[in-house]
Amino acid sequence: MVMTGGAVSSSVFSIALHGIGPDTIMLCFPAACFGFKILRAAALSQRVDMLGLTVISDLHFSAATKRNNTVKRAELMEKNERLLLEGERFNVHQMELNGSDGKIYHREVIRHPGAVVLLPLIDPDTVVLIRNHRATVGETLLELPAGTREPDESPTQTAARELIEETGYRAGNLLEMCEFYSAPGICDELMHLFVARDLAAGEHAREAVEQIENQLVHRNEIHKLIADGGIRDAKTLVGLYAFLFSDRLNVQ
Repeated sequence: MVMTGGAVSSSVFSIALHGIGPDTIMLCFPAACFGFKILRAAALSQRVDMLGLTVISDLHFSAATKRNNTVKRAELMEKNERLLLEGERFNVHQMELNGSDGKIYHREVIRHPGAVVLLPLIDPDTVVLIRNHRATVGETLLELPAGTREPDESPTQTAARELIEETGYRAGNLLEMCEFYSAPGICDELMHLFVARDLAAGEHAREAVEQIENQLVHRNEIHKLIADGGIRDAKTLVGLYAFLFSDRLNVQ
């Protein structure tokens, strides 16, 4: 049986490097992922001290706001845009923007069907990561499993399918934690973060061009990986910060 959570608020992932203090960085994480109230370094004890961070929640958005944003995105795609490239997984459009100086500007944007990222938990302290060779950057990255939504496929269906394809694990329970834009400066890809529990191992169904290996990582190792720069993939950082700091995942 696959289960999903109820209405989930979305938020923004941003970093401010100035204005707090000489030894402090402020992070605004997706509030829906973490369920934080405003916290100070002392409140997070060793977890925050280890990374040298103060964690502060961002704004929550209602389900109605999310629906309105979806409508607005559809309207934007119909207005002042022309198709430059039609790809297998996404298209490239050119937008026409009115500048404050009265001039017309053109900007290219990737129109994407959306994607999911999974936080698969073997147990409360162990995550299934993958070593994934990324030809686009010429590196093998340590990532959370993820994948693009197919036409007419719900985020939950994509999450269940991608988990099997990339790792071989099947989830007995899927909970959607939050959604976030991966790179809103150039792309409208909306990613849905799912926690996968009650895992059963099985055969993977990786694509011929994928070079992927599973790697189980304990909570304590994740602290060090992040501190040492061992995680270089943005969606994976969002998911792992949720794993480390979310009240919804770390109820004692």
